[in-house]
Amino acid sequence: MDLKIIEEKIKTFYGSTVFDYVFLFGGKETKPIIDCTSEKQKILLQEYIGAVNTFFKESNQPEIVFSDTSTLDKNFWEAMHNLYIFRQMCAQCLFAKYEMIRIDTWVEDKMNILSKGTLPKSTTTFTLDIPGALIRDNLGSIDFDSCLLKEQQTNNIKSCLSAVPSGRQDASYLFTLFCNYTSKEFVPRFFEKEIINLCETIMREIGLFLSKDIYSYLDKKYSLIEAKNNVLNLIYNQLRSNNYFPALINFKAELIKRIIKELSLIKTLDSEVVKIIADEFWAIFSLYFERKIFFPQNYYSLVFRMADSQRKTEEDFRYIIDSSLIEDDGTVWTFPIETYAIELSQDSRIKIYDFISNGFENPLYTLNDYLYIYS
Repeated sequence: MDLKIIEEKIKTFYGSTVFDYVFLFGGKETKPIIDCTSEKQKILLQEYIGAVNTFFKESNQPEIVFSDTSTLDKNFWEAMHNLYIFRQMCAQCLFAKYEMIRIDTWVEDKMNILSKGTLPKSTTTFTLDIPGALIRDNLGSIDFDSCLLKEQQTNNIKSCLSAVPSGRQDASYLFTLFCNYTSKEFVPRFFEKEIINLCETIMREIGLFLSKDIYSYLDKKYSLIEAKNNVLNLIYNQLRSNNYFPALINFKAELIKRIIKELSLIKTLDSEVVKIIADEFWAIFSLYFERKIFFPQNYYSLVFRMADSQRKTEEDFRYIIDSSLIEDDGTVWTFPIETYAIELSQDSRIKIYDFISNGFENPLYTLNDYLYIYS
């Protein structure tokens, strides 16, 4: 008999609290007392145990060898727990995707303790999904050492932390420049929201491009002001001479491609107008580059560390990244400006939970309980 059909029967007989997957998520086992005195109940539990073993056999997994065959209820719980463990392993491999979750820094945490709760509670919690930055192993767990090595090689996380806020903050300024420059005045007039969103994307992409070069100079022990000036001079000379190095050629091609893609979503704009606008944005970049308006304002040093279980804001996590500001002279702040926990994304958690529970939710540990860190 199909395992899900048997699980439905189990639910009818014993209620939803019988589905004891809670131990997988750090909670206490919820095992209620299982009555298996009647012949019908015995047959049902035996069907479940048999179906679990059949499932393992069909999945090329060893069947369960029960530690105590004298009591049917113990065998039932052992079969159920083995099934949930196997489902979790499969779900982790299939669906695990990680992101950075903003949590209170140790400074904010300490201030809250010293104030005895009189300070306003932090309301800024957000997540960052940085492609390629957070690496998982073959079993779906975060590979923290590889994440650190990848960041040392690419500066992807630091560049994102610099560029994303800059894109939001400076989009309106780029929009003003575009309105004053474009030959297609009707576009920002009739599609203001779309163009402002495009300006944010452009500022973010330019910020990422510039930040990676700046962090490369910082890695070579230049001060921040020296690093920014080196990047400014390097790119400005290429723009002024129209003699682009391969990196700038590739960036121009990718940026214009991205602009055309975004503008193509506006169905009333024909392809010729879209191409003109894309070229105009590049012309604005070239014309105003020397003013440093495209450079992100803040740059960061990162510390990868294990979570401190003594801090309440970190007790539910394992891996932490602290970001501290870098001053123009290269001095790094001694305390973090932001702290991030590396954790499964909300979408991953939903998929993993659904895979494990198989549609049978225990009211003592629901999906909302599993998503508590996002509440």
